[in-house]
Amino acid sequence: MSVDALQTKIRKLKNPIAVRLDLRPELLPPSLWTPGGDLAAAYEVFGKAVLDALDGVAPAAVFNTAYFDALGAPGVAALQRLTDHAGGLGYYVIVETQRSDCEEAAALCAGAYYGPLYGADALSVCAFAGSDGIRPYLSYCREQGKSLFILAKTPNPSAREVQDLLSGDRVIHTVMLDLAVRWGGDLVGPAGYSQLGAVVGAAHPASLQALRQKYDRLFFLVPDAAAKEAQYAFDRLGHGALVTAAAPILGAWREAGEDVDFAACARAAAEKLRDQLRTFVTVM
Repeated sequence: MSVDALQTKIRKLKNPIAVRLDLRPELLPPSLWTPGGDLAAAYEVFGKAVLDALDGVAPAAVFNTAYFDALGAPGVAALQRLTDHAGGLGYYVIVETQRSDCEEAAALCAGAYYGPLYGADALSVCAFAGSDGIRPYLSYCREQGKSLFILAKTPNPSAREVQDLLSGDRVIHTVMLDLAVRWGGDLVGPAGYSQLGAVVGAAHPASLQALRQKYDRLFFLVPDAAAKEAQYAFDRLGHGALVTAAAPILGAWREAGEDVDFAACARAAAEKLRDQLRTFVTVM
């Protein structure tokens, strides 16, 4: 499923917000898990219920492998079943591996995550290994319509320690974005965006707005952004970006109490985030 298909889903739902299943024990209701219980199984039950509840609301589901890898083989198996479930519901499935590998290892990673084990439509990776570590993914983008997002400007506080360093007359995060343009130059689809996009945070709205204007062919993946700041990731038609949200959706049940329908709370929270973003962004 390509970026064009993702943009179509966003336009159909009028919602550019994805649910990110960064599952942690504190986000699980006591009815599903108590300390000492099977955490991987609880993640799977919780995740499937949230995906079912958000079907028709969220266009995409995002999975960070770290939360599942930490549980060993049961966690990996749960992740595989969750991505399969999300794909079966019609979500655009993004897997965040954040790997930065040599070419051989990148090829193995691409084959696993784009293949039947996980069925990802897109991956999010670190590109600091350069083109050697990106090239294997691009063949899947060209031949199978897959997509790739590279880390460029992340929203964490220490990101500036590396991402805002000068490299000649550019800062590092714009070097990464320039590389994304070069690597994905032949992958621009009918929607006007390349299959190779970038992870760009919204912590600095003026910077985000400038990046949107300069890199008008890159689709942006925007993590954990408030609506007022996230608006600058979109073009004038409300296209070109997907905002991801985890705890505000997954942990919404905690505000209502333990004996509530956690899946219904997740849906209500997702709809609230969507409506907040709609006050700033109109998806045409």
